[in-house]
Amino acid sequence: MAIDLLQKDGGPQWLDKFMPPDQMIVRTFNKRWPNCSAVRAANGFPKIVQKPDDTFGWSGPCKPCEAGKAAMGK
Repeated sequence: MAIDLLQKDGGPQWLDKFMPPDQMIVRTFNKRWPNCSAVRAANGFPKIVQKPDDTFGWSGPCKPCEAGKAAMGK
């Protein structure tokens, strides 16, 4: 997905050759969805982070997930 978005954006820029690839990917995603982080935070979803055991998960409790679990338990 990231490669497809990068190709649609015109490919790597000149400065991208000297930067880590993750910055190029973040720039491409931010160009496509500029308000993604704001919408995520407004809806109560925490950031997804890499854990010490190389898995990915929420950086904190997920409020929408907890509300859904509480509603299912009733």
